[in-house]
Amino acid sequence: MDAVKKFLKEHWDQKSPLLLGYSGGNDSKALLYSLLEYGILPHLAHVDHGWREESLQEALHLSQEAERLGLPFHTIRLLPDRREVAAREKRLEFFASLQKKIPFQALLLAHHADDEAETTLKRVLEGAHLAHLGGMKPVFAMKELILWRPLLEVNRKEISTYLENKKLESIQDATNFDPAYLRARMRTQIFPHLSALFGKEVAGNLSLLGKRAHELNDYLNRRTNEAFQLVMRGPWGLCLPPCILEPIELRHLLQRMGIFCHRSLLDDLVKALLERQPNRKVGSIMVADRGWFFCLSQPQPRFLEPVSVKEGVFYSGDWRIEIVSSGNDVQSASDWRHVWLGTFSLSVPEGMYQIALPPNLGAFRKMLNEKKVPAFLRPHLPAIYQEGKWAGDFLSGQKIPGNEKYRIHFFYVPTGSSLKK
Repeated sequence: MDAVKKFLKEHWDQKSPLLLGYSGGNDSKALLYSLLEYGILPHLAHVDHGWREESLQEALHLSQEAERLGLPFHTIRLLPDRREVAAREKRLEFFASLQKKIPFQALLLAHHADDEAETTLKRVLEGAHLAHLGGMKPVFAMKELILWRPLLEVNRKEISTYLENKKLESIQDATNFDPAYLRARMRTQIFPHLSALFGKEVAGNLSLLGKRAHELNDYLNRRTNEAFQLVMRGPWGLCLPPCILEPIELRHLLQRMGIFCHRSLLDDLVKALLERQPNRKVGSIMVADRGWFFCLSQPQPRFLEPVSVKEGVFYSGDWRIEIVSSGNDVQSASDWRHVWLGTFSLSVPEGMYQIALPPNLGAFRKMLNEKKVPAFLRPHLPAIYQEGKWAGDFLSGQKIPGNEKYRIHFFYVPTGSSLKK
């Protein structure tokens, strides 16, 4: 097929071995013999899911076919598990195990245009983000595997015609027509019904929609790359600085960051960020604060017992505190961004100081507001006190006047960490 030839000319280095996922069905059979036409001898990888009694005999038949064609054949029989997602994961695990032994340039899969149409329709009905409607890409990296799909421009009818012209017989897997599986229902019921009601085939347009969705996804990735590089990942979550983005770009950026939540929550979050709302909690783990976005993956760190400022190593809650003597004239002071990353410091001059949680934030709320310190962080971080009076803090970035006597270093050490032992 011309589509396969064109794909290989663009992607194959003409020397590295290729691995073909081979079921012996129509699609993989057509892809195999297209490769053979162009002088390419792939390794074949066959997964017997153990769903049918005849699958053992079919695996033997495919092994004999591979031997006749002079192709390396790799196979595995799995314990039956009829969950579609689980079956897919097991197949990929097997392919990845072969990749570790042999440096294949890519794993070839026989997904075609109708498969893309089915995936697109499924995602439309699930309410997926516009840029995520396309389910398959011709080239896709998945951990250690590079997946190639040379037939994505070819539809099921063209594949059947190719097999008929070549007089090639394929294995017919009854599970492909079992309505217990969504894919089978789409293939045998949903798509024929939609085409009949609409008066024309719908698969082609849905496949095209999937391709356009990939283009939109790539475009939005480019538009949000600069902002994506600004994401700060700390030990208990991630945060994003204020960005000048359109709503669709911000929504896409949040999903790039791994923020997947109910559509209403996502809309509320985008609105709060664009309007620079202060200290707006969205859901149970997300906070929008004057354009900053925070997502908490861990509980916020605890500071428990007060610590007197003197040389030594101390622990309080989830913090390791190292205090060193210093005669350095250069003062150091971290702000809340360093706190978010889990390591921060502050210099203090001569005097009797104590590190403790503030009994009342009202005394320096105005200063913290001016420094735009996120409100949800304030109650969890200690401050510096001298004779019971507030002298400094770790959030604002302000230095305590005077020559440095001690330098205080905080390190986030969660309860149970080996660093505490």
